[in-house]
Amino acid sequence: MPSSWRLTFADKVPPDAVLLVDVDPWGKVTKKQEVTGGDATGLVGSSTKPIPYTVIDSDQAVTVGKEALGATYDLAKTKDPLACLNYDRKAGSGPHWSYVLFYESTAEYVTARIDALTGKVVPGD
Repeated sequence: MPSSWRLTFADKVPPDAVLLVDVDPWGKVTKKQEVTGGDATGLVGSSTKPIPYTVIDSDQAVTVGKEALGATYDLAKTKDPLACLNYDRKAGSGPHWSYVLFYESTAEYVTARIDALTGKVVPGD
């Protein structure tokens, strides 16, 4: 379960204004902040693209990610789960979910990358 979600809404790229909304795991908005001017530009890069409404939800992404990582790693030896929805800036691909866990046995973060439109695991960088 995430400790919170951060949603970033921009009016355009580059933005004049950005709205940051933090939501707790139960859906309650815990913080809203509007950022304008030069500070807004730093929050949204030139490669930022809108996320389509048809993406799979986070619960489905976590389920697929856990199954994919569980095939290689002992999930009982992991912690600090993180799910992030984004595009690959370098390759321009996506949108995709990245499901990330810290694997204690090797002291490294491991990632399952999931196509956010199909729900299938895809190779990462």
